[in-house]
Amino acid sequence: MPASTLEHVWSVIAAAYLYRASNITTFVLLPTSVPWLGAALVGLALLGVWRLKADAKLLSVIVLAMLAMPAALAILSIFQPIWVTRYLLWSTGPFFVLAGLGLASLPRSLYSVVGTTLAVAAIINLVPYYRSETKPRWDLAAAYLAENVQPGDVIIANNASARYVLAAYADRYRLDRTIVSTTRDVSTTAAHFALSQQRIWVVYGRTGQATMAGEDVYLQNWLAFGDPVSKARFGKDIVAMRFELGRISSANQQDQAK
Repeated sequence: MPASTLEHVWSVIAAAYLYRASNITTFVLLPTSVPWLGAALVGLALLGVWRLKADAKLLSVIVLAMLAMPAALAILSIFQPIWVTRYLLWSTGPFFVLAGLGLASLPRSLYSVVGTTLAVAAIINLVPYYRSETKPRWDLAAAYLAENVQPGDVIIANNASARYVLAAYADRYRLDRTIVSTTRDVSTTAAHFALSQQRIWVVYGRTGQATMAGEDVYLQNWLAFGDPVSKARFGKDIVAMRFELGRISSANQQDQAK
C-alpha cells in the first residue's frame, strides 16, 4: 500500500465521494470536466444533515455509518498504510443518502432544475474517464512483443507480478508465455544471454499499487551492458527494450583484442 501522504489521502477521498476518477494503480486523479460537482454533493449532504437535525437518532445512525470506516482506516494507516478507495466504498452509501435527502429538501421549483443539472454534470464528468489511461497498458505491450519477438528470444519482466500480467495477455495476442521470465540478478542473467547469443527483451511495468523502484533505477542495471537496440513505451507505466548482448559482448572482445 502507498504511504498515506496528504496528496494520497485527498485523491482517495475525491475518488470515493466527490465523483473524481483516478488511476487504479497510482491513485493519481484524472482530469475532470466539472470541477464543482464534488463541492455540490458535499453541500447537498450538509443540507441533508440539517434536514435530519430533528431526528437525532436517525441522523446519528447515518453519520456513524458514513464515518466509521474512514475513521478506522485513518487510525490503522498510522501504523500500516491501508488508505485505498475500495475500502471506503461501502461508506459512500450513507454519504449519498444524505446528499439525496438534501436534494429532496429543496423547494419544488429548484428540485427539478438542480437534479437535472447534477445528472447532466455527472455524465459530462464521466467522459474524460474513457479518454484517460486508468491502468497500465499491458495489452499494448503484449501485442507489440507478439509482433516483434523472434524464435529464440527471451522476455524478462521487472518482477513476478509483471511477468504474471504479461503472460495473462500473451494468449490473446499469440505470444509464447513460456519465454516470459524474471530475474533478481541482472549481471548473471545478462552474462548468460551474452554467451548464448540470444536476443533479450527487458520489460518494466507497474501492475499494483505498491511503491516500487523507479524505471530509471531498474533499467540502469541493464544499460550497464550496453545500449538497447530498440525501445518502445506503452502508456505512462510500461517500457520494453531489446538488447543483443551477444553482439555487444563480441564487439567488446574485438575492442580488447585491438
